[in-house]
Amino acid sequence: MERRAGLAMTFVRFMAPKLVGAVITLLIALSLAFFLARTAGDPARNILGEFATEEQVLEKQIELGLDKPLPVQFGSYLGQLATFDLGSSLRYSRPNWELILGRFPATIQLTVAGMLIATLIGLPLGIVAALKEGKVWDRISVFVALFGQSIPLFWLGLMFILLFAVAWGWLPAGLSGTWQHLVLPAVTLSVLPMARIARLTRSSLSEVLEETYITSARARGLKERTVVFTHAIRNAALPVVTIMGLQAGTLLSGAVTVEFVFAWPGLGTLATQAVQFRDFSLVQAIVIVGAITFVVINLTVDLLYGIIDPRIREQGS
Repeated sequence: MERRAGLAMTFVRFMAPKLVGAVITLLIALSLAFFLARTAGDPARNILGEFATEEQVLEKQIELGLDKPLPVQFGSYLGQLATFDLGSSLRYSRPNWELILGRFPATIQLTVAGMLIATLIGLPLGIVAALKEGKVWDRISVFVALFGQSIPLFWLGLMFILLFAVAWGWLPAGLSGTWQHLVLPAVTLSVLPMARIARLTRSSLSEVLEETYITSARARGLKERTVVFTHAIRNAALPVVTIMGLQAGTLLSGAVTVEFVFAWPGLGTLATQAVQFRDFSLVQAIVIVGAITFVVINLTVDLLYGIIDPRIREQGS
């Protein structure tokens, strides 16, 4: 019982600074979403257009609460968020929560599929490259990393459409519906994180394989598979977990481009439409949801740190 209580207290002390940092980060992101939405000009005039009269603009400002001082607006904004109220879309005249929840599952589906492809290819490629350093597999890994980090996603998506949809007719060119619609956008989205995961896995594992305890394990006669998978990979996992967590959050922003190219009905497409129609309320709500998602992913990565390596948990406590 005492041991369990001690472990619980260690976990609380480990996670408490992380939670405080997450709250501060989230407050900064929410504040930026509020102020940046107002730096693009007067929202009321943006909504009504350049030919609107001053009376019409003033009436719209009063309707939106924009006639009040900025600190008062900011206070009202935080008060709404405290009650989970993201406001209503100025274009669709519907609650932003309703619009976001209608599109968010499609974005999550695309992001999870892209991250799964990136992990299933990037990790083995990086491991093999580290074990075969200087050989063909190593060169292939370096090429994939260079290619994946250099090529623009929108161009790659268009090339996939021309090749697999137009020329060969194997897969749909866009929209959603079946698993076949998911293949091209998911593969396109996976290229960048796949390259980064492969590169970091290779460098991290290569460094660990040079450590003295790996040499000692081999000298004791342990099988190479045991040395690699039991000792080396676990100690090389922390930077890889970090990049995977960061890439999972980054994919949400990369999904905007991919969703636009493939007409995927996700949050990125909704954000593009909101910007085009100057729906600052909806843009602000989407930024808030994205910030919350990114903070949750980072907290999950911090939690995985403590699970993978207890030394980090004990040092953090």
